[in-house]
Amino acid sequence: MAKKILIVDDKYQSRILVGLAVDRYAPLVTVANNGREALDILKGPDVFDLIVLDLLMPQVSGWEVLEAIRQGPRSERTPVVILSGAILSDRDKAALKAKAATLVEKDTFSLAEFEKLLAGLLDGRHRKEAP
Repeated sequence: MAKKILIVDDKYQSRILVGLAVDRYAPLVTVANNGREALDILKGPDVFDLIVLDLLMPQVSGWEVLEAIRQGPRSERTPVVILSGAILSDRDKAALKAKAATLVEKDTFSLAEFEKLLAGLLDGRHRKEAP
């Protein structure tokens, strides 16, 4: 069965780069240009195998989108990769660790490492357990 991925980022370059990486693993990619679009998409019928989410976006932040993902009955266990350039405190990182599969910082982003991460997440090795 084909995998579905949602990419949520307000930066065009980031969406393109992530799209190149996920294209290899999931032919069904949906893109949201901001958090508001992501929330609208998440209300729709699609169930995603993986969500790649930026934190710093206008209108609706990635933090708010992550909260909605974890509260959604169809998405509460979906692996979420936080891909962000945000400067995060240890407390922020701990909060993300509890709700996301992993955090990838944009300033240390490596396409090769990101592709390895995707492969592991999409084969189910990092799926969050039910609370």
